[in-house]
Amino acid sequence: MLEERPLTACPSCGGEIDLTYADVGDTVICVVCGAELRVLSLDPPDVEEIEA
Repeated sequence: MLEERPLTACPSCGGEIDLTYADVGDTVICVVCGAELRVLSLDPPDVEEIEA
């Protein structure tokens, strides 16, 4: 059985964010809009936009 990839939506644009290689606390970049996001949780997958 294949393990599901942790996916969530960018809170800024709704683009898909793949958290497969991320850990809680990491910063990831939305490839759609370029927003910087902080990983809050992997199960369930959740991110928040980092305020500039």
